[in-house]
Amino acid sequence: MKPGGKSDPERVINLHVKVKALVVQLTTMNMQQGLKYDPEFLGAVYNCLPVKFQDKWLDLNKSSFDTKWNAMISLLDTVYDQATEQLILLDTMGKVDHKKKDVVDVHTVHVQSDRNKENADKDVIELRKKKEKHKRVKEEIGPCPICKLEHAFVRRDKLTWPCDRFFTCKKFKEISVQERDRLLEMVNGCIRCTSWRHNKASC
Repeated sequence: MKPGGKSDPERVINLHVKVKALVVQLTTMNMQQGLKYDPEFLGAVYNCLPVKFQDKWLDLNKSSFDTKWNAMISLLDTVYDQATEQLILLDTMGKVDHKKKDVVDVHTVHVQSDRNKENADKDVIELRKKKEKHKRVKEEIGPCPICKLEHAFVRRDKLTWPCDRFFTCKKFKEISVQERDRLLEMVNGCIRCTSWRHNKASC
């Protein structure tokens, strides 16, 4: 999800339009409930916000909302109104050069929203693929052989992903080095990355 726009107000408006379009698409597919409990999608929206609006999210009292996703939607609605008003004021004060297209005006942003809606299908498909892959990897990895819990890590793209490494296990960290070696040998695990699904030769 990459909102367009050269300025913060433009990016906020485009992000708001894309999120709303995506919610509509997911609702028609009866997948909207996943948004309320999916930290990955919430994190993706947060990362698309300009820094000053990220600070607003951090300062927001989320306890007054039933879910963090509803809190984010409320914040998006608020900052969307602020961004729209800001663009209108800039236009009124003559700070927007329409000929040079230095800043896209509100009308142009809304025209671009149609293009965003067309791309919403792609976002839905991408989100579905990620969820299917996440489920498949989770089933393949299974629970930790030590604590019988499922472990995860945060990838470079900020997504939480299933993990098959013992180093993410609290119990593994608590045992001695000798016990760790014995455990890895017993499960034919990797002494390099501590995975329980392959050995060092396959790492």
